[in-house]
Amino acid sequence: MKRDIIVEVTRLDKAYKIYATPKQRLTEWLSAGKLKRHMPYRALEGVNFRIRRGEFIGIIGRNGAGKTTLLKAISGLIPPTSGEIACKGKILSLFNLGTSLNLQLSGRKNVKRTAVLLGFPYGYVEKYLAEIERFAELGNFFDLPVALYSTGMRMRLAFALFTYLESDILILDEVLAVGDIFFRQKCYERLNELIKNETTIIMVTHNMSTVKEYCDRVLVLEKGKVHFDGPPQKAIRKFAEIQGKGKAVQTLSEVDISQNPLALSAGGESHCSPSKNEAMQRPEKKRRYVELLDWALTDRAHRPCNQFFQGDQAYLFFEFQTAAPIGLPVAEIRISDQYGKLIHGKNSLHNGILEPKSLKKNAQFRLLNRIRLSIAQGHYVIGFQLFMVLRQDLPKADPNENLGDKLQPIWNEPKISRIEILPRKRHGLPASHKGICDLPGSWEIHTL
Repeated sequence: MKRDIIVEVTRLDKAYKIYATPKQRLTEWLSAGKLKRHMPYRALEGVNFRIRRGEFIGIIGRNGAGKTTLLKAISGLIPPTSGEIACKGKILSLFNLGTSLNLQLSGRKNVKRTAVLLGFPYGYVEKYLAEIERFAELGNFFDLPVALYSTGMRMRLAFALFTYLESDILILDEVLAVGDIFFRQKCYERLNELIKNETTIIMVTHNMSTVKEYCDRVLVLEKGKVHFDGPPQKAIRKFAEIQGKGKAVQTLSEVDISQNPLALSAGGESHCSPSKNEAMQRPEKKRRYVELLDWALTDRAHRPCNQFFQGDQAYLFFEFQTAAPIGLPVAEIRISDQYGKLIHGKNSLHNGILEPKSLKKNAQFRLLNRIRLSIAQGHYVIGFQLFMVLRQDLPKADPNENLGDKLQPIWNEPKISRIEILPRKRHGLPASHKGICDLPGSWEIHTL
């Protein structure tokens, strides 16, 4: 059954008057418009489309194509020059994260104030305060003035507020282009929840991966007109065609690595250290069965590192001490992309490691994972989990006996660190592969 139309835009035009100088503006105003001193600029021209309830609509286009103007017109922030916009239900629009916050008020008071300014009744937001506070992860800062917040903290607060208030239509303008990968993963998880609740989402983005992953339909704008309206994959191709007619856009794979401070060493390994500003996620240390003594993510030279080139080998070290007797320790690593999608997961049972079968209380042990990062360039999150298999559950005869259903989790940190994968090739496509991962294999060509 088709869902009802929630947004309908018909023959929408938006024109601006451009004046070369303030004097020209004044001259036209004093003449009551008889003396024309402006140049007309049509930001939108003849825009038509419909959006159904629960759809996730992407809007893409080059800078100046009219994307933000269209969102502001749908939101009611600017009046159209001509045409009609019909929307059903409550609209919430988030254009610049954190810009609408009162710097003198605390995060908590800003949440209450903004909800009232958006038209919600007094006291309405109280039932969402705990969830907003949890999502924003501000800790004690939630009750301190926003003037003390960093840009990232304001961003988290604004996104949490707007996505937890009830709305029929949520409009987002490039709000997920900033923030670290941990925050972006939480944002996409929240958007998934809104999609399940049939909230209509309209998003402007330059991230084509987001377009492919989430959008039901995509509008491609060019010079204020709808150049294409259809499936994401076709929309991306249309957008690429438009870009191809203009100035070439430099991609990360085309950046000269010699201009990058993380240059390759003669041995082909990336030798780099995390930025001092880039604090790595620190896991909780004390658990019931084990305590984390130390851990590290390093390059081949065992130097702390969270930036690697494609194909580099990374090393994860963990040192634990048991707080109680445990069985066979089973270590597992997971790597997920910025959308939270698992792209790799492997534990020590996959490598056939069945020793030590048990450990006494206060025993110390070290875990080492070597992994070759033959994956696409981008940002990823590493997660780590430790299980145990009780001694009585270990196989007595068949070493291939299934142990998967006997794993007991004893330590888990789903976001222990973030990493960035950089392209190895200086120009053009990545040398190693296309797609998300590089599978082992090779070509041979023989003349006949």
